[in-house]
Formats: sequence, C-alpha cells, structure tokens
Amino acid sequence: MTMTVEKATAGDSKQQLLSLWLETFSTFTRRTEAGESSLSNLLDQRYTWTNDLNPKGAPLTVLAVEDEDDLGVVGCCSVFPIKFNLYGESLKAGIAGDFGVSKRCRVFGPALPIQRAVLTAADNDGYDIVLGYPNKNAKMVMRRAGFKSLGCTQGMVKILNSKDKLTRKTSLPSFVTRVLAQCVNLGGYIADLFLAIGMTKGLEASVLSDPNDMNEFSWDAIDNFTEFSPVQSRDFLKWRYLHSPSIDFKLFVLFDTNKNVTGAVAFRQTESRTDIVDVALSESLTLRDLMMRFVLRCRKKKQESVSIGFLKNDDLQTQLKKMFFFKVDQEREFVAYVNTQKSDKVNALLEGELPLIMFEGAMDV
Repeated sequence: MTMTVEKATAGDSKQQLLSLWLETFSTFTRRTEAGESSLSNLLDQRYTWTNDLNPKGAPLTVLAVEDEDDLGVVGCCSVFPIKFNLYGESLKAGIAGDFGVSKRCRVFGPALPIQRAVLTAADNDGYDIVLGYPNKNAKMVMRRAGFKSLGCTQGMVKILNSKDKLTRKTSLPSFVTRVLAQCVNLGGYIADLFLAIGMTKGLEASVLSDPNDMNEFSWDAIDNFTEFSPVQSRDFLKWRYLHSPSIDFKLFVLFDTNKNVTGAVAFRQTESRTDIVDVALSESLTLRDLMMRFVLRCRKKKQESVSIGFLKNDDLQTQLKKMFFFKVDQEREFVAYVNTQKSDKVNALLEGELPLIMFEGAMDV
C-alpha cells in the first residue's frame, strides 16, 4: 500500500473529510436516535462548527491518502486552535482531535504516520503546545508520535437524592429506605445551606442556552483572569458549548448589577443528573461560592446528582471534598506535545512542576 499524508486545504477537502467521518466516527450515532441521513447532517454541522465558527480560526488538518489501490482518503487528524494562557504567558495552542482511520486499511498502520504528520504541521504553523485527550485506542499511538502525559482525569460526584443509591447498596424494606433517604437528603441540603453562608452579596444567576444571550453581559472579568484555567474566555465558552452541534450544553452564569459576569458553569443535564463540563471564574469569586449556588439550583430542579471531571489537581480535589463531592473511578490520560524550543514555564508544566486546572469540556472538541 502506497500512502501519503498531507496537510488539507480548507474547503477543498470537505467532502472527502465528511465521507471519512461518516465511516469512522460512529460515536455520533449515540447522540441522536435518527438514522444515517441525520448523522450525515450532524457531521456537516460539526464541520461548520470547527472550521467556520471557532473564534481562534480553522483547524489544522492532515489527511492520509492511499494512492496505489485508489482508496482515497483513509485517515485524518486535526488540531483545533484555542486560547491558552499559562501563568501570564500567551501560547499558540490547540487540541488534537477528530483522529480517524478507515476500517479498510487499519491493518497497514497509517495511524502513527498521521499523528507524526499533524505534529510536524503544528510545528511548522508555530504551535507552542498541542493538547490531547485520547481514548484507549489512540493513546499508545499518540505517545509514540511525541505526546507526553500531563496526568489523568479525576471524576467526582455529589449525591443530592440518595434513594436510588441506598436501594442498590442495602437490602432494607422500601419504606425504611425511603424514610432514610429523606433524612440523608435533608441533612445534605442543610449542609449545603451552611456552605452557602457568606456568599458574595449582590449577585444574580441566569441559565443561558442561546449564544446571543451572552452578548447581554460583560465577560471582561472572565477573559482577563487566567490563573484558574488557561483556556477560558467568553468566545471559547460560546463556541465550545452554546454552538455545539451534538450536545445540548447550557451555561449557568453569575453576574452583578451591571451585568459583569463573575463566574460560569458549563453543564449538560438529564431528568435526574447534571454533569459539569467546565468552570470559569473571575478573580473576585471563589469556587465554593459559584459551585454552591449551582448545586442549590440543581436541588430545586430535583436533580439526583452533580458530577464533575477534571485533570487531577490536589487543591481542586480538596476544595470539592469540602463541598461533599466524592471521588469516582474515572481515569483517562491527558497528554501534550510541545515544540522543542519552549519557555521554562512550558517545560515546568510537562515536568509536573506547575499545577494545571482543566475540566473535561476544555480537553476535547
């Protein structure tokens, strides 16, 4: 098999890329109950989302093309540009994603050449750092291509309604379980009220689902505070979550009387469960203040649990434990590739000497 890996030309390779996505990205079918035609439409929306709507610009994409047997495009990978401020230093950064290889030629091993080609292209385009959140199939290939581990993710959950958990874990009569759950739930609610004591006065909350609603607020306090999480900004939150073509995300925002946003939580929600995927803070707001307001809202919505995933960070984990979040098994490696000539801060990050706070929503696209 003769194969070449080349940098894609924006627009010209769209149909080839969409055809490959339709073959390789079957996970999208789990996000819609519709058939293949709807999947095709969803992938077309994703192409527009990643190529036309990202405020940091179109992705860098490489395509593997099989020449000898006329198979056409058989593999792809992209780097999606993001904002990344590392302790005051602005870096050109991206997230590696949409890594796919056709079933027709996986035995011939195009995966590693694709990863190496996308990192070479990233070097040539001046990227300082490329981040990745690979699944188990892609992890070894990305490590061989030059990515290094930044650590693993940690999942935590806060139980708001303990009835189902008590039913599964005990063999008590149902009426006893129901009464016990009510007592546990009441205790948890009272504990949350105590945790909420001393919250910043004069703040209001709102839940946004329409991207245009974000324009009603000033996000300067979020945009300018980068120590908490390196990727947060109004433009990123709007694009990553409210413009998402495949998942119905929402933003819970706190703001003052002048509509200056001081904190935000990106989340997805079912009838009984809330998953926090990202958190943005201003310098004037504490994590506890933001999280407890959000948790109390979830209680009003009759949610049974609130979960959150993030790159392992001892300080963040300690703060969440104090809010009665408990660890759950959820380990997945987060990796990074850096250009050979980087600053001391980037090298310290790779060596684990600088703490990094990133939530799962910001690790992938």
